[in-house]
Order: sequence, then structure tokens, then C-alpha cells
Amino acid sequence: MVISRCKIILLVLIVLFLLSFGIININAAPTFKYEWTNTKIDIPLGETVDKYKYYPKAILYKDNMALGDAQISYDTEGAWLYYFKNINTNKPGVYKVWYKAFESKYSPGTCINYKSLITFNVIDEEPPKLDIINKNINVRRGSSISLDDNINVTDNCDGVRYVITADIDFNKIGNYEVLVSAIDKSGNRVSDNFNVTVYETEKPIVTYLGNGIIKIPLKGDFNIREYFKATDVVDGDITNKIIFPRIYNDRLGLFDYELEVENNSGLKTIFPFQVEIIDDVIPKINLSTHNVILDYKEDFNTYDFTRYIRSITDNNEINYDNLEIKHNITDKIGSYIVNYSYTDGNFIAYETLDVSLVSHDAPIIEVSDILVNTKENVDLMNFINVIDPSDKNILSSVVIDDSNVTYEKEGTYYASVFCMNSSGLSQEKRFKIVVDNNSIINSDNLVFFIVIGVLGFLLIGIIILGVIFYLKIRKRIIE
Repeated sequence: MVISRCKIILLVLIVLFLLSFGIININAAPTFKYEWTNTKIDIPLGETVDKYKYYPKAILYKDNMALGDAQISYDTEGAWLYYFKNINTNKPGVYKVWYKAFESKYSPGTCINYKSLITFNVIDEEPPKLDIINKNINVRRGSSISLDDNINVTDNCDGVRYVITADIDFNKIGNYEVLVSAIDKSGNRVSDNFNVTVYETEKPIVTYLGNGIIKIPLKGDFNIREYFKATDVVDGDITNKIIFPRIYNDRLGLFDYELEVENNSGLKTIFPFQVEIIDDVIPKINLSTHNVILDYKEDFNTYDFTRYIRSITDNNEINYDNLEIKHNITDKIGSYIVNYSYTDGNFIAYETLDVSLVSHDAPIIEVSDILVNTKENVDLMNFINVIDPSDKNILSSVVIDDSNVTYEKEGTYYASVFCMNSSGLSQEKRFKIVVDNNSIINSDNLVFFIVIGVLGFLLIGIIILGVIFYLKIRKRIIE
């Protein structure tokens, strides 16, 4: 408790000291501030702006107490970016003006809220004026008019626009309503309407493009549309709008038909015509291909060439007994022609098929190892046998490559033989060539001499037997 009282006494002494020297002023300066009213003001378009200049008000407060006798003046044209003189009451919009409040009696200076940004909103509440020149307009179908020419719109300021709502088809007769709405920039709107009547009296015209009666083949393809054309004074070419009856061409005869066409206004024209069904169609043989490649080994005496017929078309029922197929194909490689013909009793259809015969077997080369002497002139074709039943001239294509063989020097070498037949199939074979200085004869010559020796012995034996037989016969005759 003693300590607490000492602290209190010390604190009192310090406060007295500060007051005596004026460090603490008990009589502090009052606090001033402004509060503003009417900071947002609406001005009708076209009004004089000066009468609204004094609408904004500032109230001066001293220590939170309003001063009713304060003498407040305002400044609106200071260098603060937004000025009162910039307000244009002839143009709708939002204008900002800086207001500054000054007080001469209390002289608070630039206290709190002494400056405020005031909003002046120039508004347009008057709608545009909309005049319709003609309330009812008659238009010939296909004509064009400007709906804008029937409208006159004015407003108390610039920026008015109008919208025309109309779903008019000038190519179709009828009565149409046109709605017009005029809107200014402030959203003021006025609406009105007028009528447009589209009329027409002329029907479409149908023109026949053929000569005489329309002739259609029996059971054949035809296009009835190519004989007619339809036009309209407004719609132009409306041939695609022609409605044709169903045409039957399954029996011969002369028949009556009618077609009709309607323009966009609903006006219709009916046009009569005649159709004659005739039989003038030539049969046609349709092949799946006109060129085939076949193996020359086929048996063309029994070969079925009807497999290449995709179809035979005619206006009559197809009878395959009237189909004839001829050819001159042999068992030799080459090019041939197959001739097709079909008749329906009145007309004959022809078609041809080109046939190429080829071989699917490559040539056969027979060759063994060859033994030659360094002093011997060798023809390698004597040791090579080429077989190809499909090509009698196969030997003319034989090519021997012995470029790596040195016939004057002993050794073992390799050569190759190549051939290609007339069907483009080739064969190649590699063989050995042995060059020996001691070989007088090669293996083939050895065989030749052996055969000659055997034949010689046989001939000598026959001669001996003949002599013995002759002597025996002579002895009998003598006896």
C-alpha cells in the first residue's frame, strides 16, 4: 500500500509540472467537419443548369454539433479535373463536379470533408416522335420496297434509332403487319404499325421442249423432266417445282398424262401431255474386265468365259441361250481375243475380251561341274541344258557369266548362267569350273569315248559272229 501511494503522488507531481510549463493544454482546439446533402441531382434534358447549381449543400459541424449560423460559400471551378461549366443539359449523361466548401465566420479551413464530388444526371424522359406515312401499302408480288421510306422518326436529341419487325415474303401473296419501335439513347420508346399487302394474278407457264409425242423405251430408263420447263413472272425458273405423274413403261402403247406446277403464291397450272412406249433398246453386254492374263496350260476348249460377263441389259428378259462366245486361243503364249455376241431377236450386241497367255513356271537350268584342260577351247553351252515348254526361243535369252574364270591357269572357278522366258520369269544357276593342266579330256569327252569304245566292241563282236555264221553256212553247202 505504501508503494502505491508513492506512485500516485509521483504521477500528480509530473502532471502539475507539465501544466506549469504549458506542455499539456487543457483548452484544446475545436474539431470541424462538413457533411454534404443533395450530392446526386437529376436535371431534365434541355433545362438551364444554373438553377441546379445551389442544390448541393454542406453543413459545418464543430465538435459534432451543427453550426446553423455558419456562413458557407462554394467553389465549383477549381483545378480539380471535373468542373460545373462542363455540364451539357442538351446531352443526356452523367456529369461530375467537384464542390469545395469555405466558411468565413468560424474559419475552419480545409477541415474534414470540405471537398465533395457531386453527380449531375441529365436525363431524357421524352419519347421520340414516330410518324407512319401510309398505314396500308399494296405491293405487286416480286417487287421490292423500302419499309424505311414509310417511316419518319424525330427526337429531342441525337442518337434516336428505330427497329422494324416484319416477316414479309414479297414473293408470296398475303397481308403482312409491320411493327415499328423508335428508341432514344435514354430508353424512351414509342411504337406503331402499318400493313403491307402482296398481290398477284398471273399463273406459271409450262413449256414443252420436245418435238411431237414423248417416246420412252420399253422397260428402259428415262427422264420425263427433260421435256418440260416452267417459268413464273416473279419466281423465274420453277421447273424444279413441277409435279409429274407416275409414268409406266412396262407395256407398249400411247398414254395420256397431266402435270402440274404451283408458284410461291399458290397459283397453279395444269398441263396435259402424251407418252408413247416403244421398243428401241439395243442389248448391251457388260464385262467385268476387258483384259485378262491366263496360264497357257489351261484347257480352253472347256474354259468358261461367261465368268467375265457382269450382266447383259435389255428391255426384254435376258435369254442366255442367245449368247455366243468365240475365240481362237491355242496352247501357245501370246495375245488372243474372245468375241461375245448376244441377240434379242431385233438387235445384236458385241463385246470383246483381250486374253494374254503366260507361263507361271520359271525356266529350268541343268548344269553340272565342268572339268576342262588349260589347252582346251571350251563352249560352256555344251554343258548347259535349258528347259522351258512355254518358250521355244528360251535359248536366245541365255546369258553366261564366266568373267571370273581364267582358262589358262589351273584352279577351281565359279560361273553363272541366267535366262528369262517370254512371260518375264527368270532363273539363274551357279556352277563350278575346274581347270586342270593334266586333263586331256573332260568328263563329258570321257563318256563319249567310253560309249564309242563299247560300240566298237559290239561292232567287232557282230562282225565275228557274222563271219562264223557265214562259214557254217558255207560248210553245209559244200557238204
